[in-house]
Order: sequence, then structure tokens, then C-alpha cells
Amino acid sequence: MILRALLLSSCLHLFLPMALQAQVPMSQESVSPYVHHFTHQNGQIKGSGAALLQQHLANSQFFVMGEYHGSQQIIQLTQTLLQEAHQYSYECFAVEVGPHSARILRRLSQDPAQTSQRLHEFNSRYYLSADDDIPIPFFDSKEEAAMLEQSRRLGMDLWGLDQEYFTASFHLFDEIASMTANDPQTQNLRKQVKPILQRLYLKDAQERRYPLYDSLAQNPSIQAFFSAAQKANPQCTAIVEDLKISWDIYNRNRLRSRSSHTKRISYMRENFVKNYQQLKNPLAKVFVKLGGLHTGKDKQLNAYDVGHLTEQLAQKNGTRSTNLGISSRFYQEEGETYDSWEDRKDKDIAFGFEMYGQKDQWTVIDLKSIKANVEAGQLSLPADYSFHGILSDLKNFDLLLIPPMDKSTEPNYQKPSDK
Repeated sequence: MILRALLLSSCLHLFLPMALQAQVPMSQESVSPYVHHFTHQNGQIKGSGAALLQQHLANSQFFVMGEYHGSQQIIQLTQTLLQEAHQYSYECFAVEVGPHSARILRRLSQDPAQTSQRLHEFNSRYYLSADDDIPIPFFDSKEEAAMLEQSRRLGMDLWGLDQEYFTASFHLFDEIASMTANDPQTQNLRKQVKPILQRLYLKDAQERRYPLYDSLAQNPSIQAFFSAAQKANPQCTAIVEDLKISWDIYNRNRLRSRSSHTKRISYMRENFVKNYQQLKNPLAKVFVKLGGLHTGKDKQLNAYDVGHLTEQLAQKNGTRSTNLGISSRFYQEEGETYDSWEDRKDKDIAFGFEMYGQKDQWTVIDLKSIKANVEAGQLSLPADYSFHGILSDLKNFDLLLIPPMDKSTEPNYQKPSDK
């Protein structure tokens, strides 16, 4: 009942009551004492920033990493942080994929040494040409394959928290077929629905506003396939139900309904709680890697997300949830180098955490200490703080991480057109 109350609760809100006579305005100089740097080479992190990360890993039950997706630097650092986390007895790795896709990822990485090759084969097999898209998000690159391999070598359990990806129908229909291999009726229906599935997704790619998800959910052949599979093997029911939930979330999003986001977040929190309740030790440590939107402690887009849930659980357990935000400054794209802080300065922004980012080393900002000093009246927020997210960062995160020069990950699949 306590966990259910935590899941449904929306009472926590972080406030920053500012003293009337704050002594020092927030500036590059006044915030510098809370800024640390470190290097990352050959799977090792060194420097005061590394010590700060290690301290939080050691002292937390939940380490919640809020990334921006597709970053080579972040994925490579995650691989190293998983090794660090293992030394502090972290047992679980929670990621932004569907629960059944996570089970497939566990199977593909059962032999860690074969992870990259098996993921390459899987990603290539289920690459959807009609939409130019991959089957499982955030595990389609060589760097992410290495990260998954690392987690499996360390013996960490993989949790899938999110809805199943919109292209997941293809590989999950095959998963259902493999679970009912001895049932002729299900196998015959699988043959019937395969071209239907391909046709529906092709129409979706070609026709604007095509009702793909209603078409999938209401197709008689697909309904018959689901029904036969569940009769043949009741374990298929979980896949069927979660596919329908995922289709509904995507459909609401296409209709631009706000309920799409809130239903998705509710589903992610429920999946986290399901996995957490299966732990033999309620104080077991969990490393969480999700998009930054899902990892804040405060309310985001009118919903309390996973980062809020881990904070609640930590408070209940008398432990800690360290929530790590990630920002970007320097990055390369198509041979060009960009500096996001310089772009923001052009808009007359005088202060922002991005200013501390370095091209050649990582930056960690101790937001928890900054927040404490703001609340104590020792630091004051910039006059235009609401415009560039400083207050939001302080409410949501304990640490802010800024990678060095960054670029996109390298694909770990082959498109049909490239074969």
C-alpha cells in the first residue's frame, strides 16, 4: 500500500524560498567554487569532478542520469560509471525501452562478448525502411552495445520502463510466434498478419494522419492472432496488453492529447515499481539512465516522473536519490563545431551553467550545494533566471554534468538499402 501511495502521489514540490537580503548574486565567479572538472580516458575518470560523482554513487540508493539522447560522450561515460556503480553494489540498470524489448536485450547480451554482433543482426533484421527507423531506441549504436555489454559483464539486471517503441510490433509479433511455436493456429495467423503489419506501416509512412494505431488495435486478423496466442500460451498476454497500451499512448500523442504524456509517465512509474517490488532487498541500488525530462525531482509537463518516484522511495527508505542532469555546450555535427553557450550569450543572457563547459574535459556542477546556499540567502538567483532554466535545474537535480566536445553515436546496424 505504501508503494501504491508513492506511485499515485503528487504532493512533493521543491521550493526555493529566497532570503530578502541575499548577499552575493549568482555569477561566474560566485558559482565557480561549486564547479568541478574531470577527465575520462581508457575507462577511468580522474579529477575533483570524478570524486564528486563517486561520492554520490557511493552514498545513494538510486543514481538517476538524465541524458540527452544520441551523445557519444554520455554513452561512453555511462559505461565507465556502470563499472564505478558496480563497486558500490548497484544491482540494476533501468533504461528507456519497453519491458519486453528489455527482455530481448537481455537475451541478446546473455553472452556479453556477442552483444555487439547480435545487436547488429537484430537491428538490421528489424530495421523499418518505410519509416527509416530502428526497432529498439537507444540501443542501436556501437557505443550503446558496448554499454549493454558492460552492464551484463557486471551482472546487472536490465529494467525496461518505457512504452514499447512504435516499430516494436514487428519483433514482438515474432516474439509471440516463438512463444507459441507448437500451436498451428497461432502460426497460421502469424503468416496472415505479417503482410498486414507491413501494409499498415507503409500506409502510415505514405499518408499524413493515417490512423495507424487504431488500425493495428482494431484489425480483425491481429485480434485473432492475439487471442489465439494467449490461449496457446498465457505468458503472451503481457506482451499483448503492453503493445495495446503503447499503441494507445502513441495514438493520444498523434491527437495532441496531453493525456499521452501523463499516461506514458504513469506507465513508466508503474514499471519501475513492478521491478522494484521484485527485489529481495528493498535497499538494493539502482542505476537509472533516461532522457532528462524523466529524471527531475520536481513536476515536469504537469506530471511527476521517474526522478520524482526515486526521490520518494529514497525518502521512505532513509536513503538518497542522486538525480544528475546533463547539459551540452560543445558539439560537432557534419564537420561543423558549435558552442551552445555562445549562441545563448547572443540573446543577452549574462549567466548560465553552460558557461562552465570545457572542450577537453568534463564538468560537474554541485547544484545541491548551490541550492542550499540560495535557500540560506548566501546566493541570489539572476534576475532573468526563469528564462534560462536555472531555477528548474536547482529544483530537479543534485548535479549537472556537461560533456566535453560531443558528437553523435555510430550506428550498429545495416539498412536494407546498404546491403
